[in-house]
Amino acid sequence: MRLWGKIRGTEKDYYVAEGKLEAAEGGEGEGAAALGDDAEARGTGVNVFVYWVTNSAMCNAAAWT
Repeated sequence: MRLWGKIRGTEKDYYVAEGKLEAAEGGEGEGAAALGDDAEARGTGVNVFVYWVTNSAMCNAAAWT
């Protein structure tokens, strides 16, 4: 995981982290089934990276969404 960047907002700033998931959790899930056959699998193509965002750099891991 690495710090990808900071987005400056009018009321709050947002910190963005970029990372890769070790393995798919719980299979493809309901969201992937709704996308159809054209969707790329998690962890391949444009879905290689996952991004997490928070508005406080001094927060615990639970604050990242």
